Amino acid sequence: MGYEITTTPQIPIDVLLDIVERLDVAAVVRCAATSKAFRGTILGPAFRRLLAQRALGGGLDPALLLGVSFHRSYVNAPVHRQHSAVLITTPSNPSNCVRLGLFGSFQPTASRDGLLVLRRDAIDQATGEAPAVELCVRDTLTGRDAVLPSVAVLDAYPVALLTVGRSSFELLVVDERLRFNTFSSSDGRWGHLRQATQHTHYTERRPAWARSPVVIGRTVYYSCWSTSQISPCSCWERILALDTSTAVATVVDLPQRCFSGMMTSKNHGYVLLASVQGRLRLLVAESFRISMWTPPLELDSGAAWTRQTVINKSEIQRQTLLDSSVYGPVALRGLGERSGAIILQLRSAKGTIIRLDLGTKEPLAVVLEKQGNTSLEHSYLHEIDMSSLLQAMKSF
Repeated sequence: MGYEITTTPQIPIDVLLDIVERLDVAAVVRCAATSKAFRGTILGPAFRRLLAQRALGGGLDPALLLGVSFHRSYVNAPVHRQHSAVLITTPSNPSNCVRLGLFGSFQPTASRDGLLVLRRDAIDQATGEAPAVELCVRDTLTGRDAVLPSVAVLDAYPVALLTVGRSSFELLVVDERLRFNTFSSSDGRWGHLRQATQHTHYTERRPAWARSPVVIGRTVYYSCWSTSQISPCSCWERILALDTSTAVATVVDLPQRCFSGMMTSKNHGYVLLASVQGRLRLLVAESFRISMWTPPLELDSGAAWTRQTVINKSEIQRQTLLDSSVYGPVALRGLGERSGAIILQLRSAKGTIIRLDLGTKEPLAVVLEKQGNTSLEHSYLHEIDMSSLLQAMKSF
């Protein structure tokens, strides 16, 4: 009796890459471990080009969020306030792979793609003044620290990570006169000090509040919460856009209708500037919904902003099984530009922290943690840059 031997048809490489490109980060890493040939294909330039195209198209992958960290100060520290980290791992990534530890006299100030920036003022022992800023960049995946040379520019605005890779990064510092300087880890030094040209009239030398910046390309957007000197109770939100390539700064006032649906008076905790699918967005916690506002393509054109509902608060209550009697104002704590994860904190529900996912068609509300009565003001999202992760992997 004869047997006919058949072979399984080989899948074309372009089809195979297209399939793998649609998987989440954990599945891609597992695929890379199946064989030498498959690993070489996934680590090759063709697959990285596919990932780059997906990033430009705004592809969001909830699995790219490793966790969320918060920090709080010990008020009884004798000299400097000591800062510790509270790490909340996401349900899809339960292993505690982020190493944060104690920060000493350093204070967390920015995060992007797995890097966490720490800062402190360098105190002159003779004068007691702070003539310079000391900065440290920590890789939260490995726990390694890169201590930067001192910079003479005092950071009136939060520092920003312009670019991030597994082996390099660029860090931006901006002072109150809109002078800015950039550090490149590739050559280990600060560049030349530059002065931004003001495209519009700008009078605020030091905003009352400047939240973590949004970086899109080479432009950095700062959300500045200013207080009127005439009426301290009168506040408004402004966007400062600094193009680091052209050294041009533009200031735009947000339309007041963005705040018309708020539960309480305007507060910086209820609005969040973010990057979603490669475009600038404004998240607003309204009385009955979380909404997302989209500006016109030309930010300073005066054209109308458009609004869409992300999720109704009644749906958050239904999904999280929270008692409506304790559900009150919602503080917006952060949004991951790669994962699409929105982090919320319920101020009246004992500090409950909630995650929403924009990467799914139906936003899913998940309670991450309940922190008692603690109000955790600063949050940092730790995400994976898939392309950089693959570049760091070794071939068999």
